[in-house]
Amino acid sequence: MSHQDNTFLHGIKVVDLSRLLPGPFCTQLLADVGAEVIKIEPPQGGDYARHYPPYLPDSHTGAFFDAINRGKKSVAIDLKNPRGVALCKQLIAQADVVVESFRPGVMQRLGLDYDTLKAINPELVMCSITGYGQHGDYAKRAGHDINYLALSGLLYETRTQHTDQQNTPIIPGFQVADIAGGALYAAFGIVGALFKKLRTGQGSYLDISMTHGTLSLHAGLHANVRQDPGAAKLNLLAGQIPSYCIYDTSDGRHMALGALEPKFWHAFVALLNVEHLRDEGMTFGTEGQKIRNEVNEIFKSKTQQQWIEFFAHHDVCCEPVLSPLESLEHALHTQQQRFITAQGMTYTTTPMGIQPTAQHRAPQLGEHTQEVLAPLMSHDDFEQLLTEHTLYTP
Repeated sequence: MSHQDNTFLHGIKVVDLSRLLPGPFCTQLLADVGAEVIKIEPPQGGDYARHYPPYLPDSHTGAFFDAINRGKKSVAIDLKNPRGVALCKQLIAQADVVVESFRPGVMQRLGLDYDTLKAINPELVMCSITGYGQHGDYAKRAGHDINYLALSGLLYETRTQHTDQQNTPIIPGFQVADIAGGALYAAFGIVGALFKKLRTGQGSYLDISMTHGTLSLHAGLHANVRQDPGAAKLNLLAGQIPSYCIYDTSDGRHMALGALEPKFWHAFVALLNVEHLRDEGMTFGTEGQKIRNEVNEIFKSKTQQQWIEFFAHHDVCCEPVLSPLESLEHALHTQQQRFITAQGMTYTTTPMGIQPTAQHRAPQLGEHTQEVLAPLMSHDDFEQLLTEHTLYTP
């Protein structure tokens, strides 16, 4: 990994009111490039993700929470208490960015809506991450990743490869909408808004809908189906053609073939001695299924490791399907130093070719409450708020 300057956002202060995955993943990206992220959590338990097992060996903190809250500061404030809200406003008055992921209307009820915050900090960049956006009939509807994928059309495109079951969707084992449709767009929007602030001195409000974000990932497919509605049934990338498909190995593992371009498919069929399939790489339908079955029988003649060795020196776009644990140990990632170690824990870094600045484990609940809030009030007031459970510090 190159040792470039990784303090792109040095001096930027982010107040993070979000929980679980999309918001924290977004602010983790910002922390990794130098931003100071102050995570606001409720004193009673904190972010729900803290309690998701498995736990770190030396604490009751969930490994999932720890991985996406590295290097942040935790301040425990009860936002149901007006004094807690007032303290949060004081923090936001000094901040550059606010990130929140409540349902539409919650921030307004708390008195922390954008219009209110803009009055005390005109240059503020505020980002709201929700399932369906701030407006419209779906705005306050509950949802999870599977729902966002369903309504964006992406789930339909992730379906079984067999002709007789081609409309059966498969749930991805990964939160595509939360991260790609939500967190990444939020981080990109925030950095863009900070650049606007630098140029104009004006703040911005970002309405990030995870469903709409996922919808936008289909831009190329949308162009196709608008021209030909039947194009959705002929998706080159859904495992329906021989040259772009997943095949079984003799040991119950799998190989992923992505030989879309003719040069790769031609090299592939030559290696497998099935030259009669040279012009069949893009075949759909029943005939395509027959060809995939023929190729699959060949793949089932060797173990995955044997195929890895077979294709090691051939440029045909065929790679093993690895488990998450296997991927952590793969040379592709270890050679490029895609991991960092902090306080005995190993973390997967963001793919920006820089060494993350957030190289500390996730904070304890309220670990930085005193550090961050004590300067904003007298000692007696701070102690009183602790006694009232408006604040918490370990």
